[in-house]
Amino acid sequence: MEADAAILQAARELLGESGYEALTMAGVAARAGVAKSTLYRRWHGKAEVVFAAALHPPELEPPDLGSLAADLAAVAAHIAGDLGQPAVAGALLGLMGEMAASPRLAGDLRGRFVAAERRLFATVLGRAAERGEVAPATDPDLALEVLLGRLLVRACFTGLPVTAAEGARTAAVLARGLTEEGR
Repeated sequence: MEADAAILQAARELLGESGYEALTMAGVAARAGVAKSTLYRRWHGKAEVVFAAALHPPELEPPDLGSLAADLAAVAAHIAGDLGQPAVAGALLGLMGEMAASPRLAGDLRGRFVAAERRLFATVLGRAAERGEVAPATDPDLALEVLLGRLLVRACFTGLPVTAAEGARTAAVLARGLTEEGR
């Protein structure tokens, strides 16, 4: 949808210009050239639109590149591309604070966005199990948490760059660990 793309782009631009705290729904609507009601029909508030814009652009299709290592590298490259954006670390910290203060918001974001990533990892690991690379009972949540956790720590806490190379390195270590665990 054209309005969705304009809204997400406006939110990304405003995050980069003024940061999470200064971003408002009215500002996003104005920058996107849409009515605030259009924005609120899609997202309940600032945290949701920021999560969608900065961290979870349109849902990634599970890659099927023929190996677990290649599939995880593709996922990691996508995540690193999102987390490597300059405004994302500030947005993440703001979102974490809001999620800690609002269990309802935390549940909404987990249900709307994190669930999609859980499905993606389940698909990737399911395919790897069919190819005999991992045990069928390999935990997709573990894979998601290891991959995402390292990249989030770099983005929010260490100040080290989140790059495609670091995503690939993390994916390679994870793939090795998961394939060895299944033996």
